[in-house]
Amino acid sequence: MFHIFSNNGSYVYSHIVKLLTSGDERYKFVSVCGVIIDSAPGKPRFVNAAKAYGASLHVNPVLKCMMMFGLLMYLVVNGWAAKIWSMLNPKYKQKSNHFLFDNMAEDPTRWPMLFLYSTSDKIVHYYDIEDMMSQRRALGVNVSSVCWDDTDHVSHLRKHQEEYEQACENFLEYCVSGAVSSFDVAGAMSGLEADEEEVEGFETEEDYLLAKKQ
Repeated sequence: MFHIFSNNGSYVYSHIVKLLTSGDERYKFVSVCGVIIDSAPGKPRFVNAAKAYGASLHVNPVLKCMMMFGLLMYLVVNGWAAKIWSMLNPKYKQKSNHFLFDNMAEDPTRWPMLFLYSTSDKIVHYYDIEDMMSQRRALGVNVSSVCWDDTDHVSHLRKHQEEYEQACENFLEYCVSGAVSSFDVAGAMSGLEADEEEVEGFETEEDYLLAKKQ
């Protein structure tokens, strides 16, 4: 189970998904049953990124504005360069962080997703998150959500602790009680460790896990 926050957590999650779906034998038996996404993902908006960066700075206002402006200029130049390069080299899009939203929307996993967000979030807009939810549902993913109208970015737990914890608990129970990912048939059977020699006698990983369960 993943529980990620904001776009920074989404970047990490996106890269892990790429590893898990790469076909690498090292990740063959990694079990994932779902993902909880708090206040993400947002589409690339340079001004919002600069605001988020500024909110984390504890310096005098003049220096903060200078640093935010510098970051904004860097993002604009870098973003346009990435867009042009992706047109010349389509494979670059899958590797670049500038296309986080598209990569998450199109990733091949099908495990359930829970989105926790707010219409008052000034960093990641709620309609970006709802767009992501719509795109994942269109792919057959089981998507659920909780939306508040009075919480700031990644601040839902602080203001609605009971409701937040209950939503996460219910989602976790659902995921581990039989909602097995189409990517990983072991998604709801965590804790089973397979020895390569034992697996060789079975045609599929699912056959092996069923035999172990019996």
